[in-house]
Amino acid sequence: MKSLHRRSVMLIVVVWAFSACSPTDPFDPVTVPEGPNYDDGADWLCRPEIDSDLCDWVPPNDFGWADNQATAEADCFFVHGSTMVMNPNSWNTTVDHPGDFGMNDLLTPLFPGAFNGACRIFAPRYRDFHGWAVLTSETPEDYANLKQARDVAYSDVSDAWNHYLQNENGGRPFYLVGHSQGSMHLERLIREEIEGTALADELVAAYLIEGFLRRDSFNQTPYCGDATATGCVVGWGTVANSFRLGDPYALGVRQPVDSQLRWMEEIDEATPDPHCTNPLSWTVDGGRIEDNPGSVSYFHPHQVVPDVVGAECRDFDPDPNREVVLLSVDHLTGLDMLKYVPPGLLDYHGHGVTLFYKSIRDNAQDRLDSYLQ
Repeated sequence: MKSLHRRSVMLIVVVWAFSACSPTDPFDPVTVPEGPNYDDGADWLCRPEIDSDLCDWVPPNDFGWADNQATAEADCFFVHGSTMVMNPNSWNTTVDHPGDFGMNDLLTPLFPGAFNGACRIFAPRYRDFHGWAVLTSETPEDYANLKQARDVAYSDVSDAWNHYLQNENGGRPFYLVGHSQGSMHLERLIREEIEGTALADELVAAYLIEGFLRRDSFNQTPYCGDATATGCVVGWGTVANSFRLGDPYALGVRQPVDSQLRWMEEIDEATPDPHCTNPLSWTVDGGRIEDNPGSVSYFHPHQVVPDVVGAECRDFDPDPNREVVLLSVDHLTGLDMLKYVPPGLLDYHGHGVTLFYKSIRDNAQDRLDSYLQ
């Protein structure tokens, strides 16, 4: 896309280089921005009928990939992650917020675009909550503010989901795809609005990437055990193999894991117990896999390059009485680091799709083929 590589530079250099600002005042419902109107096409990042929207992009490739949304037999409901990290004056974004440093323009083609070969993509805009507040909340008051902002964001996601169901679904199979904050909202959506309903039978798979899934996140929905299982969930959180809990160079996306889980669900801080799917083997807690069919660089021309990183799920917690299992990938250096991950940092939170792009794109089609059999 025309400006994708320029925004790549801005996001990777600026976002990771400068300090972010959490909200300074308590959450106040009176100051929450106006909500979306999902009858209005402007309140969607992507819909199939919008020509040349961000989700139509396909990277240069020799695999015969194309944007197949016009003929797809399934749908994808995608929820983006946090787009605001620099505004100290608001707990939630406006619906039309473009993302700090153009995050929506950069990340949308690279994330839900990985699914446009298998499904029509519906991606709502919503009032996502302040991303940096997750990392800086420490007190019960902080958690209370953050939960209220989270509920505003989730109410938009739920409204968009129900708008899609009432106007677009028509019994079609669907994927749920989220990144970061978006994965958190979809985790809740599965528990509250899909489990125990007929919709569970329409779920091809949920890809909840870079969220904070736990082994017991769901009551009825299983984690996918292999590459063709359906009606199930996959998810992972990506870090360099040299990552250590508490390392300041990790930027804090996984720090403190206990605190983040506690504010979300009041979980005992002694038992975070994260879930990890290896996106190269598609197995739970999957061991080391070297063969990576293709990563996509953030930089123009976004070529698909094989074997940039291998991956394994492993425990990063030094406490023998508990586990913090994350997806460990090779610590990139030099030119590869500049192409694929944030320079100098060990938490690859923003790269859990791009590092495994071809594997994800291929797997989406494999699961749909299995579902339709």
